Amino acid sequence: MLEAKFIRQRKADLKKAKLRIEKELAGSTQKIGNKRKAIFPDIGNKEDESAQEVEMYESSLSVERGLEQRLADINKALEKIDQGSYGKCEKCNQEISKERLVAYPTAALCVKCLEK
Repeated sequence: MLEAKFIRQRKADLKKAKLRIEKELAGSTQKIGNKRKAIFPDIGNKEDESAQEVEMYESSLSVERGLEQRLADINKALEKIDQGSYGKCEKCNQEISKERLVAYPTAALCVKCLEK
């Protein structure tokens, strides 16, 4: 069983990562309703400038999706901590190793289940 101190440290790490990602999303997206969307850059009206805008926007979308997925994983891990199920494999219900949780605090599967 994971010690309370270990779980508190993971929770603190997860909260720091959450704030960092939320800041990054806020700087590269705009809020529309309750969702965030990548900001479309406005470089100019020339054809080559428009192509560059589309390329930059597509790159922003990819980054945004990755950040949103990481944020969802962090929120899920924080929820598990609050529910008392943090560190348990979602597939086999065995404890995930401390080393894995230190390296990957949002881990949902133990190494054995991950390798299957």
